Amino acid sequence: MIYKIRDFLEKYGIYLLLAFAFLLGVSVLFFQNPTLDDALYLRETMIMSEVFQNFEWIGNYAVGIHGFLFKIPVALAFIFTGPSLAVAAVWTILLGLASLYLFYVILKKLFKSNLWALGGTLLLFTNFQFILNFPTYMREIPAILCLLLVVYCLLFKRNSWLLGLCLLLLLDAKEYVMLIVSVGILIYIFFAQWVGWNFESLKKIITEGFKTFFPSFVLVILMSFTTLVPVNMFLFSVLPVTESGIEYNIRHFETDMATQDLHVREDDSNNSDNNDTVVEQEEPSVFENVWGVLSGYVNKLFYPYSFSFLSVPEIIFFPALLTSIFIISDFKKNRRFDLMALAFMFFAYSLVFLFRASFTRYLFPILPVILIFFLYFLRDFLEYKKRFLIIFLITLGMIIGGLFFETEYVLIKAVLNLVLVVLLLSCFLTRGKNIFYYLRYIFVLTLCFFSFGVISFFFYSRDQIHTYMLWGREYEVHEVVEHFDKEEKIMLNDPGWCWLPKVYRGDTDSHPEVRWELKEWVPRKDHFRNLGRSNTYELVFRNVDRLKSQVDRYDIDRIGLLVSEIEEKEFPMQEHLEDLKEADSFYLEKEVDLKNKTLFIFNVIE
Repeated sequence: MIYKIRDFLEKYGIYLLLAFAFLLGVSVLFFQNPTLDDALYLRETMIMSEVFQNFEWIGNYAVGIHGFLFKIPVALAFIFTGPSLAVAAVWTILLGLASLYLFYVILKKLFKSNLWALGGTLLLFTNFQFILNFPTYMREIPAILCLLLVVYCLLFKRNSWLLGLCLLLLLDAKEYVMLIVSVGILIYIFFAQWVGWNFESLKKIITEGFKTFFPSFVLVILMSFTTLVPVNMFLFSVLPVTESGIEYNIRHFETDMATQDLHVREDDSNNSDNNDTVVEQEEPSVFENVWGVLSGYVNKLFYPYSFSFLSVPEIIFFPALLTSIFIISDFKKNRRFDLMALAFMFFAYSLVFLFRASFTRYLFPILPVILIFFLYFLRDFLEYKKRFLIIFLITLGMIIGGLFFETEYVLIKAVLNLVLVVLLLSCFLTRGKNIFYYLRYIFVLTLCFFSFGVISFFFYSRDQIHTYMLWGREYEVHEVVEHFDKEEKIMLNDPGWCWLPKVYRGDTDSHPEVRWELKEWVPRKDHFRNLGRSNTYELVFRNVDRLKSQVDRYDIDRIGLLVSEIEEKEFPMQEHLEDLKEADSFYLEKEVDLKNKTLFIFNVIE
């Protein structure tokens, strides 16, 4: 019976996984609600669609934040469907399915086993961040796919031009991921082309390096000096072409910023007017400064939003990291420079994650590389007593330390980790016995089950399903905007839908210089365009007089104020409802009952 199940999974397991993933992704669309980035990218895609319908190219418009290539198919679809978060999310789901299958192909080549490949792919799919981003319009899934394309080119020895094109796609999908993994690519090129201290080595290294990075270089040049490529201001922020962009990135590597989520800040009351006495504090000593820096980064290692079931669990990350360190010399000896490249990608990414301001999903794009080394650990390192015990004890210490930083569901998390630790130790203790073969698969399946359980609970208790049950799909933004004509200018408070009203009302007023301005000498500045249709503004004000001045400035026709009916979950600005009702400048036109909220529509009195 067991052999029949194994044979079935070896033949059809990946197709069952892909089918389940597709059904899960499509099902979540019924409960869909946006994130800030979702709505931002959706608005850019809506603008792209408008530009295409005007038979123009998009190069001069504000559509390039964090890239543009992966938005083009959705923008073309919008020509026929109109702007839709669901349509955009379907595209991401398809990219996610492609990522899962490509990872399966890569693992089959590395481990020569369909079951190991299936287990690794299941670990990727059930990861918290994968499922969280799977039915969205975020850029994490495109970044995963592009990284896997880069890994595929390395492992399958594709030519440098093709590798370069994959790096270009990765640069467009998530620019900082490409910049970090380039460390591993450079090391790969150096060792793969090195034949000794001679001119031939230098020639080969320069030639292959040129082929590999030339496509990305061309993209940056076209972005800087032509109107062919939309401007990605976040990519430009690491180049000396923006005002204060480089300073912004350097700031994110400073200790206070990189570890800001880990410090308990003093309550503002400590600095209130009641404290009239000014206490002069002594300058910290060198030891205190050094200790403060070290403790900040040590805390970040243990902080639950760094390594946990919300990102990559400690029981995966640290065995993978230590395994990559242990076997890098073996890769060099066996001339597996492709795997050396993956190891150095892992190192570089981990260091940046630690020393730069980061949060949970920032670790996600490198997950396939982490899982590759984790599978090496499970397959090979359980056989080596000394190496396994070193990895096991360090990982156990990180798990225990991490539990001290947990603030909720501590007992549940402790039990989950205890089960996994016992299973892993059982695998080691039974090596050489028949049950050892099955225990490793049981360990992987248990890990997948726990990960899937955590994200399922999160969806129900806090995320998509929870938000849907409270406020409806997309906060019922469609039901709200249908009460306003697109021609009239309106103001709406934001219950959580971010830019969606602008998207569905066709507000295209957006300038390419987002967050930073380009320096005057950059040629692109003179060619930027803006479709300029502005009809939707966020309702934010302190008092009615301030609101009246905003209404006059933007020539507002009507105001929509959403008021929550759930006492402990108030919407921004709803405390001003009575002020608006009593104001002479506005009158209440109607009230619209929605799910757990009411829309109050006010007309502006001329």
